This record gives sequence, structure tokens and C-alpha cells, in this order.
Amino acid sequence: MSEATLAARARALADLRAARQRYVDAQVPMENPDGSSPRWTSDQHMAVLGYVRAWDTFWRAHQSHSEMPS
Repeated sequence: MSEATLAARARALADLRAARQRYVDAQVPMENPDGSSPRWTSDQHMAVLGYVRAWDTFWRAHQSHSEMPS
């Protein structure tokens, strides 16, 4: 595995961890006590989007290597 691939994976993991922390800090509710959908603040919405994007980047960093021949 090349140094560039390892570096990309390390960056993707660091970004994922940071995005997860922002998501946790934003205290994003998934549903209200009555089961209805909550209204998120702008910060909560951005935390969710950031987490999703970070997962996508992390997944792609690992897929790109697994699809390459040895």
C-alpha cells in the first residue's frame, strides 16, 4: 500500500472522528418524546451532513484500495 493511500486513509479517519464529535456536541435529536420528527437547528443540520460526508469520504478511501489489484 502506498504512502499516499495510507495518508488518505489517515486523513479520512481523522475527519470522520472530528465530524462524529461535532455531531455528538450538537446533540441532534432523532425523534421527539411523542415519536414525531424534530426540527433541527442549522448547526444540528450541518453536523448531520458533515458526519454523512465524512463517512462517505472514509468509505471511498478504503474502497479505492480494495478494488486495486495487488
